[in-house]
Amino acid sequence: MQARKAVMSYSGLSVTRECKDRAEVVRVSGEVDLYTVPDFDGALKEAVEKGDSTVIVDLSQISYLDSSGLSSLISAYRRLSAGGGTMFVVASAVNPSVRRALEITRLDALVNVCDSFEYALNEMHMRRLV
Repeated sequence: MQARKAVMSYSGLSVTRECKDRAEVVRVSGEVDLYTVPDFDGALKEAVEKGDSTVIVDLSQISYLDSSGLSSLISAYRRLSAGGGTMFVVASAVNPSVRRALEITRLDALVNVCDSFEYALNEMHMRRLV
């Protein structure tokens, strides 16, 4: 059974966390900006501190991601990688501005950016086999 925990729904932002296939999954919808980033950041911190070696951040349903949200992703990546963990970020082609923000900041060189949640799960399973 997969546990699902709603973290926050505030000002157009919804963040949920769940555990799937031994990975912490953070699903976000709405806008990640200066006003909503504390909830996003809190969910990322909880996911990293949970102790799982893999975190999947699903951004496929967000409409906006500003520099504060990118900063939260970088901080979570650093904490996770310091413990030997891996981060996958789902940024679908539906909203190319989110994917472009990851590319411009070169965050796509640090984390595994995937087009879909299913692809991120497949990649995670393949890496565990190696």
